[in-house]
Amino acid sequence: MVSKEHHRAEIGYSIARARWGQGLVPEAALALIGWAFPTYGVAKVFARADARNERSWRVMEKLGMTREGLLRKHRLTPDGRADEVIYGLLREEWEASR
Repeated sequence: MVSKEHHRAEIGYSIARARWGQGLVPEAALALIGWAFPTYGVAKVFARADARNERSWRVMEKLGMTREGLLRKHRLTPDGRADEVIYGLLREEWEASR
């Protein structure tokens, strides 16, 4: 999702369990981020995940994102309310890493 008003984009991902651990999500997400910054001129790309999903945290960290916060009991899940983590990557951080 791109917010032109706030010059930011949110990315999300999901992959079949049989494909976990093969590096497909980080590879695809890196390509998407590399496309989003110049195409949309955003200042930031961010992602969120259930705080219990450590695999997703690792993906965001592999993308060069920084953990920005914990949203307490932010989402309603079949198991009840769940915390959510949010990670972000600024354009200047992306450019410096390339």
